[in-house]
Amino acid sequence: MRGLEWVITSQGRLELLPIDLAPAPAPISGPAPSQAPPPGRILTRTLYTVISPGTELDIFSGRDPESFVPQAWQRYPFRPGYANVGEVVALGPATDSGLHPGDVVLTSAGHRSHALPTADQARRIPAGLPPEHAGLLRLAAISATALRQSHTIPGDRVAVFGLGLIGHLAAQLFALSGRRVVGVDPVPGRRELAERVGLTALPDDSGVSAALGGTPDCVVDAVGRSSIILRAAELVRKGGEVILLGTPRVPEPTENVTAFFRRVHSAGLRIIGAHGNSLPDRAPGRAASITRDIEDLCHWALDGRLRLAPLVTHQLPYDALPQAYDGLEHRKNDYMAVVLDWRHAAPG
Repeated sequence: MRGLEWVITSQGRLELLPIDLAPAPAPISGPAPSQAPPPGRILTRTLYTVISPGTELDIFSGRDPESFVPQAWQRYPFRPGYANVGEVVALGPATDSGLHPGDVVLTSAGHRSHALPTADQARRIPAGLPPEHAGLLRLAAISATALRQSHTIPGDRVAVFGLGLIGHLAAQLFALSGRRVVGVDPVPGRRELAERVGLTALPDDSGVSAALGGTPDCVVDAVGRSSIILRAAELVRKGGEVILLGTPRVPEPTENVTAFFRRVHSAGLRIIGAHGNSLPDRAPGRAASITRDIEDLCHWALDGRLRLAPLVTHQLPYDALPQAYDGLEHRKNDYMAVVLDWRHAAPG
């Protein structure tokens, strides 16, 4: 049996390639559904994947210079995606995971028709959560790192620069946790979407303090641009914090790095990194981890506090990834979360 997966083979080039599902040592391979996976692993049939616009588009377009570095993890050829919702088909022998065939699970597999994750990398999706929305929880867990790393408390003022998918989810999470939040984004469609779920959104930062009722205690950069990070340091209060949630991938000339350091020094600012891997995948008990955050996010989504459905602007067939990339790149006013439907993917 064969499957399919998307590969960014070089700058600006996407290919939907066959993958051999017979046992093989290559990391992208796995057993056919009629065969048992290796011990500790499960075989899943993909239902839906969600595009991570920032990471995937920066690598696809070549904006990320490390895509051209042979030793870098994002080098070409690159297999995009890390938000995969699939149905468990089979479990390897002696795999004690509590999972069963037919369970719907969230994994970090890419845009591919089948996956072979370790059992402890799979998180069961509760029955009440639509599987087409569940992949957004993986991206929300990235957004949650900003809240986890923040020193703010309920009632504090938070400004989020960038209301793309990661920034929007971060703004929702800060608001749900009792912070006063305003988002900033020049794209009208993103602001309208934020307002639809109860957030305040502005086209620029000139009205941030007025909207928050005072100078922000925290500014979150969810764009990943050096110029915005510099502006965030200027905008936040003395003793406040600037959280780098967006990944600064694209080199750009900074206005004045010395002025930035002087502001950090003189105002006693905290500069905090909030990468998606800031937390361990799992941790004992209720210690902070990606798994715990996804469990909590599941509950928030189930009871309606975390709004996922309004974020899905497009649900496309699995072979429409090039269309999705084009829309996310050139029609930001119309595209937000894009879900690929793999339920009818034919073997390669």
